[in-house]
Amino acid sequence: MSKNSNLLIITIDSFGSDQVSKMINSDMFSNFNNLLKTGIYFSNSVSSSDSTGSSLGSIFTGKYPFKNKIGHFRFNSKIKTLFDKLSEKEYSLYSITPDIMFFMELTKKFTWDNSAENCIKTYESML
Repeated sequence: MSKNSNLLIITIDSFGSDQVSKMINSDMFSNFNNLLKTGIYFSNSVSSSDSTGSSLGSIFTGKYPFKNKIGHFRFNSKIKTLFDKLSEKEYSLYSITPDIMFFMELTKKFTWDNSAENCIKTYESML
């Protein structure tokens, strides 16, 4: 198995650039600010939809909602997602998500289940 670079994708619902700009350079959010400074941050982006599921479906497939047929309460398993492609490249996939059908379907092929407790244990074992 090849050694892949780490890739961290963070999505936060209803968290626009106006909220992020309030946090930048705040001592209270130093870890988050470090991620913004050392990673890639898109400060001028536009959502493909007014709902979370459709927007995330677009982000993770690269297709508009009317093309990917993914929404908050439906998932189209016939369309390849970013995670399918990462898995093909032998990335290990981990997530922390709410127990909503969309996220459960999206992450069902991930390396482990998505409970916060397991996330902490797995992270600690990797250190």
